[in-house]
Amino acid sequence: MVYGTINMDLYAFINRMPYEGETLASNQYFESPGGKALNQAVTVARMGKSVSLIGKIGRDAYGAEIIEKLISEGIRVDHISTNSNTHTGNSFVLIDGQGNNTIITNLGANQCLSIKDVNDSLTVAKNASVALIQLEMPSNVRKHLIRQLNKLGIKIVLNLAPIVELPIKIRRLVDILIVNEIEAEQLTGTIVHDSNTAEKAANILGEQGNQNVVITLGSNGAVVKEDNSVYVVDAPKVKVVDSTGAGDCFCGSLGSFLLENDIKTAVEKAVKVAALSVTKSGTLYSIPSQREVYTYLNEKGRLFK
Repeated sequence: MVYGTINMDLYAFINRMPYEGETLASNQYFESPGGKALNQAVTVARMGKSVSLIGKIGRDAYGAEIIEKLISEGIRVDHISTNSNTHTGNSFVLIDGQGNNTIITNLGANQCLSIKDVNDSLTVAKNASVALIQLEMPSNVRKHLIRQLNKLGIKIVLNLAPIVELPIKIRRLVDILIVNEIEAEQLTGTIVHDSNTAEKAANILGEQGNQNVVITLGSNGAVVKEDNSVYVVDAPKVKVVDSTGAGDCFCGSLGSFLLENDIKTAVEKAVKVAALSVTKSGTLYSIPSQREVYTYLNEKGRLFK
């Protein structure tokens, strides 16, 4: 199960980011279905696992295109509902010549996900083993979602990106918390710039009640706190073309690997899948298939075991 944001992403490729008040012409433009939850669901599907996506779209051309794409990926869309009073969410993605990105998101219909939508999805959720959740939804809905999934005994993987209001007592109900350096700093007050500072932040999050924490560090891999141990998982070195969506690729692949592996092994595999994703441009286009992952790792001498 994946809950959260469903968008249409609008990409513009530029040589460098504009200065304040400056206008630049892009070198390339394209549109693609996206949003953190959608990206994660596509990743799960491409890793060969069955997945349902729960979210909200508008009654518009973007929404229709998104549903068509999800069905083509083999993702269940029974619990993606439509709101006629607003537009499908969208994001403007600027990507510079070094592959760095800046993103502005318009939540649109994502803000309309309701408690009823969550309750309706529980008939499917009760048969799931893992729920990946991302919380760009109304505050009361996000709290209700976590409580209900916890009651069902499903392993909850929370990607708290971006940081939203969530009481610590609710955050403690999730099984694995995933954040990046910036989000870890926002939650702990500790500046995270390397594995040492990430370990410090992970321990603080543990003190707050999250016993299993993953702090992603981009090209430097991830720091993992698992119960009372903290360790670093290195990422393979690759040529970065576009880093947009690498975090979503990591989360989706981690969720799929948790079905058959312990946390350490799942993170080690997910870091490699995310590294492979940044070698292509476009979030959805860059998410590798299971076959591509095996081929890449075999060629590099890192067998996917």
